[in-house]
Amino acid sequence: MKRFVFIFSEGDDASVILRAFAEKRYGESFDVVAFDNATSTNAAEFVKANRYTFGAVHTLVKRSEVELSANEAERQAMEFAKRHFDESEIQLAVQASSGKPVEQPGRWENPASNPSQHKATSIESFATVATENFLPEVLLLIRSLRSRTRRPILVAGDDAVCRKIRSLRLENVLPFKLATRSRLDWLYQQNFEAKRLKTWPRDEYPHCPPACLVKMDICRRALEIFDNTLFLDADFIAAGPVVDKIETDVAFTPSWHSPKWKGAAETFGRYNAGCVFISSMPFVEWWSQSALHESRFMDQQCLDNAAAAGFSVSELSPAHNFGFWRVWHQSEDLKNTTKTGAELSDLLGFSQGKDGIELNGKPLVSFHVQMFHNTPGHAPLKRLVRHLLETSRNPYQVALAGMLPK
Repeated sequence: MKRFVFIFSEGDDASVILRAFAEKRYGESFDVVAFDNATSTNAAEFVKANRYTFGAVHTLVKRSEVELSANEAERQAMEFAKRHFDESEIQLAVQASSGKPVEQPGRWENPASNPSQHKATSIESFATVATENFLPEVLLLIRSLRSRTRRPILVAGDDAVCRKIRSLRLENVLPFKLATRSRLDWLYQQNFEAKRLKTWPRDEYPHCPPACLVKMDICRRALEIFDNTLFLDADFIAAGPVVDKIETDVAFTPSWHSPKWKGAAETFGRYNAGCVFISSMPFVEWWSQSALHESRFMDQQCLDNAAAAGFSVSELSPAHNFGFWRVWHQSEDLKNTTKTGAELSDLLGFSQGKDGIELNGKPLVSFHVQMFHNTPGHAPLKRLVRHLLETSRNPYQVALAGMLPK
């Protein structure tokens, strides 16, 4: 894939140049590196605010605060590009200045975020993030969603994930290279090494800070195409009917922490960030900034403040997002339990109805479990999920059991 370097000098209209360039490369995959040579129009901020408008898969932005000579600007722009991409793929773009500087470049507004327009209430798309080490999980998520809906699924992945999805020719599954190792490293360097007062640990996906920011990237992409999206972590299994008819800007799943787990909600937040419905582009921007500068725990605790920030919020039912923390802290501490899947099923309120797995007498919607990793605390939930899928009366759920590791 080609990576095109644009150097914006005084008088260049970034919007006109990039739109004209994108039209000529319609249908192709390419990246954009935008270098702002100290323009008074602040081309860097404009491109950053509109990074998905011009058709690029990735858009990197850098600005020089002092005006450089043409040769020096080109040298610095190319050096910046080489730090993130293979040199053989980088190409200096041919520019044609509009000759009309943009005094105050406007921020692109997605029509879906315009409150005067009709707000769709049905889920129009799904979004997720996965890197190679979570490839089995994301394929299971896609398969489970496909057993329930034909709606589009947008996947932010690395090279391996995108290559696998394309090779399978999965219907209406759209891979985007937004979670490559080079991009995760770049996001970390740009947002955490020097700019964040509260340091996040540089762990592996899925809980490393830059991967959390990619969530917002893929949600932006979804909202540029559809009126709304339901973001799900890659380690979800859609077991039952997909929720529908949401009429708020966002919808979250409470974690339902046990009262015995003192301080959990204050530390980790009331909601789990692995399942978030979004129909508001401004919320995505707010979430990104709040995760960086306000959240006490990753991209999650800040969700508690969404309503106070002016967004309409609703909550999904306990049938959604049944995660390991709900096994650990129910009637007793089960994090190290040796109980079988059948015993856990009875203890936690699961049963098998005529249409499949039920929780407290209602159809279960989704599990949140890492079936392919030996993650601490997940072993009891893995036994429970395997038992419930294998003993289900629903053929779709039984088929999902066949994808689980032996």
